[in-house]
Amino acid sequence: AAGDLREELGIDSLEPLGNRLLDLAEAELELQVTITPLPKGIDGIYERRPRRSLIILQGADWPTRQRHTLAHEVGHHVLG
Repeated sequence: AAGDLREELGIDSLEPLGNRLLDLAEAELELQVTITPLPKGIDGIYERRPRRSLIILQGADWPTRQRHTLAHEVGHHVLG
């Protein structure tokens, strides 16, 4: 699914996404992404909405962990 999404978005399969993932999620996939403190043990939340689905990331996590969680939550969105 990740490879299909990269192809759909015109992103080379070997290109690191790094900090582009947030921009891609918001601009290309039209997701609303929020970073805020969440209860301990919750790294991220995905909520499908009719107009614009929402991803909430754990604000206490390191940026690299937030990026990992964002990729995971984007997977929920893409796979339905």
